[in-house]
Amino acid sequence: QRYGIDQTTTRRRFEECVDIIRMAWRDGVVDFHGDYYDFNDVPVRPSPLQKPQPPMWMACLSQETFEMAGAYGHNLLMGSVFGLTLELAVARRHDYYRGLARAGHDPTDKQIGCLMMVYVADTKEKAEAEYRDACQWYFNTIAKYVSVEGDVPIKSYEMYNAFRDVASAVDFDTLNEAGYVVCGSPDQVVERLTEAQGIYGMTELLCWTRLGGLDNDKVLTSMELMRDKVFPCLRDLSPPPVPDFDPAELETVI
Repeated sequence: QRYGIDQTTTRRRFEECVDIIRMAWRDGVVDFHGDYYDFNDVPVRPSPLQKPQPPMWMACLSQETFEMAGAYGHNLLMGSVFGLTLELAVARRHDYYRGLARAGHDPTDKQIGCLMMVYVADTKEKAEAEYRDACQWYFNTIAKYVSVEGDVPIKSYEMYNAFRDVASAVDFDTLNEAGYVVCGSPDQVVERLTEAQGIYGMTELLCWTRLGGLDNDKVLTSMELMRDKVFPCLRDLSPPPVPDFDPAELETVI
């Protein structure tokens, strides 16, 4: 609103931006006339090495954006942090693959990256003691800014209000047990990430290692434990199989 832009138009603006970027990469010249952007024969240099274009990744929160990422043929970025429970992740991954199938994209050459808060210490007790306050601070703080309490939810942004309500009330133990964060000893973190990989279907893991003023030495120690005792145990994991779709399901548009 402060920029004079109707927030309900952001989806269409995003779609036009993606079309413009693809045109720039593919053709080297942008000649685009949309509802929000207008360009006449704008040259773009240098051109990317990858042909026809570099891979694109799309970060998704709502059900619609997961299927949109599939329809575009983008690689998928999602996160356990922003209200995506393990159970909901199964449904959203299904939406992504459904979008790929509807648009005729090959799902076997797509990648799924998942952002997770991960913290490792020698023991479960030590990990939780060191990580608890920083993690709790983050969720309590972001709840104040992600959405103002009392605001009417904006179409397609309803999940922001839901996340605000969860983040403002949740405690660290619930976050850890529910899989929003992964915190524990090396063996426990290996077990939790193995479970998460089978549910999120991720091919790439993005570890959020620093938050809430966590001491730098503790962050580095956690990362070293990941390197030495966690990641070697995850190298042979494979994502779950791509789901099969009934033709009738592919004809249904959200």
